[in-house]
Amino acid sequence: MSIKKPYSRYFIIFDEDDRGFGISLDKLPTGYLKIETKNGECKITVYVQNLKRESGPYTCCMIDSTKNPPIVAKLGEVPVDEFGIGEMWWEFKENSIADTSLSVDKFNAAAVATSGEKFSVPLSGYAGRDKTEWKSRVVTVNRESKAVPELVVKEEIDPAAKKFKEYEESINVNAGAEKIEDRIEEDIEKTAEVNARTKKIEDKIEKDIEKTAKINVGAEKIEDKIKEDIEKTAEVNARTEKIEDRIEEDIEKTAEVNTNEYAENEQEHMRNEEDEYEEKTEEINIEITDGEIISKDLRENLNEEDMLEDISRESIENENIIENKDTDNE
Repeated sequence: MSIKKPYSRYFIIFDEDDRGFGISLDKLPTGYLKIETKNGECKITVYVQNLKRESGPYTCCMIDSTKNPPIVAKLGEVPVDEFGIGEMWWEFKENSIADTSLSVDKFNAAAVATSGEKFSVPLSGYAGRDKTEWKSRVVTVNRESKAVPELVVKEEIDPAAKKFKEYEESINVNAGAEKIEDRIEEDIEKTAEVNARTKKIEDKIEKDIEKTAKINVGAEKIEDKIKEDIEKTAEVNARTEKIEDRIEEDIEKTAEVNTNEYAENEQEHMRNEEDEYEEKTEEINIEITDGEIISKDLRENLNEEDMLEDISRESIENENIIENKDTDNE
């Protein structure tokens, strides 16, 4: 029964190597190589930025610099867009990277190299503490087919000199390795922070969705209540109209009743006045009939009284005339 190997991941951080491939002076080329292994499988992902697109094409390689000559595994081409960003990934068997029959842990360096007529290395980096120099030991040979240049080994002139040079370069191995490890730890911490922020954002989005759902439910309830209120208002208005119509009918009926009562009262009053008038007329007729008997005596008495008044008036006038004459004589 085979034992499953655990998941493993590590990075090789790229630094600028050969100059002149950056998109601008203030934007230097950078990138990394991510190696992931699990259950005998290996996935290698390369990411670069700030590389001139027109200086390509670019090829990603892994190098075992401890060998002489160095063993170079060509992973494949890295396409770069107009913004200087490129990303690609490949999958291999963990124990044979790019048909080299070497396991991934044998490679201690990686690079992004140009695959044109001139061999250059814009980006390179090391894994671990061993930083054996490898560029000076390889040259490019162009084939007629214009394929990706082959990496070949230069003849080693002085092994002692090479050994001394390696010793000098190994002095800065620890500092460089620590720097790479620090950068990897920073990247891991940043990734953890991004994941934590993403989790918070996702939680907030879920809460907002829940709140929105509650608000929608509440809004639906409010809309239903408004509809009920509108329906009730419509019913009340309908009832009010019916009541108003009934009141108008009652007013009209009351007016008719009052008019009829008034007419009946007026007729009754007129009948009463007519009866009174007839009664008075009968009394006057009776008085006139009785008065005709004494009217002759009354006329005689009235004539006598008129004569007496005339005589009295003449007497008074005569007395006044006499008094006036006496006054004149004096």
